[in-house]
Amino acid sequence: MTITASAAVVVAAGVLVWQSLPSLAPADPDDSRPLGNSPVTEPAGRGPSAGEPSGRVPSQEPSGSESPGSDPYGRRSTASGSPSASTPGPTGNLLTPAGVRAMIAKVKPVIGGTKVVKMVVYPEYASIDVPVKDDPEIYHSFSYRDGEITRSPMGGKVRGRTVDLSTYNWDALPALIRKATKDLGVPKPTSRYMIVDPDYGFDGIRQALLVYASDGIRSGYLVADRKGKVLRMFPD
Repeated sequence: MTITASAAVVVAAGVLVWQSLPSLAPADPDDSRPLGNSPVTEPAGRGPSAGEPSGRVPSQEPSGSESPGSDPYGRRSTASGSPSASTPGPTGNLLTPAGVRAMIAKVKPVIGGTKVVKMVVYPEYASIDVPVKDDPEIYHSFSYRDGEITRSPMGGKVRGRTVDLSTYNWDALPALIRKATKDLGVPKPTSRYMIVDPDYGFDGIRQALLVYASDGIRSGYLVADRKGKVLRMFPD
């Protein structure tokens, strides 16, 4: 009886060991997932790598294909070649004798003459305040750019004198700009402009021409009369 009981125990233990052995094949023949908990990784060479852009990013550098007469703002000159002081063209430099005279000739029939309350001129554009012919106590504002004249919604009341643009010696402008560059403490200006001011007022000066120079940090201006004689300097 003891031998029979021992044999039964051995057989039962063998059955348990056999049942606990792992299966040598997947339970589902169609299940080809890898064993364990590791995530499936994309094979090398498939899909974009980390940090790679999904499309072409256009270069921010200039292409170098800009034609003469174009400028960084995307405007293109209708004149052939680079504008010069003698042939300013629609987008020529207005801070030259030829450029400012051409602009005045263009705006004269639009504003009804050459008398202004004030005029501010940059190389590429200008703003002009003009007394209203039927009501000289107020003025209308106009802008000039690329040969085009636009009436601005801005305007106001005339609080001082007016001046005739035809009385200014525009031939003195290059010398005034050179002096501003040399003597205002701004040796490499990045911005230049002039103001025609009929009622400047400081030191008894009335009808003046102000020439400004700035490099974004330093700035100064000079004051000249209508003939181009320098009256005051205000360096940086």
